[in-house]
Amino acid sequence: MNLHPFIVMGNPKILSVLKSYGFQTFNKWWDESYDDEMDFKTRTQMILNIVKDLCSKSKEEMTSMIKEMESVLIHNKKVLHKLYTTKQYQKEFFNNVIDKGLI
Repeated sequence: MNLHPFIVMGNPKILSVLKSYGFQTFNKWWDESYDDEMDFKTRTQMILNIVKDLCSKSKEEMTSMIKEMESVLIHNKKVLHKLYTTKQYQKEFFNNVIDKGLI
């Protein structure tokens, strides 16, 4: 809702579930192959590497990247708003996530 990009530190395939509901992710800006990694330690290290890379960017680089992401961020806000305002969609989404053991 706050137009922030995200990296999900969760169970494998969570990005796939989010995409199935219409969310767009950030594979244009960082490697999201961590979502396919089944080993927790390896997946965690992959995510830490992404965070380290992001932290090494200058303020100008980060500002430019966020501007490039603007359409994805706005799109995701609209999808999230639909989830929260459509009861059936909300119920289906959370049941799907829970059934797959993703939370």
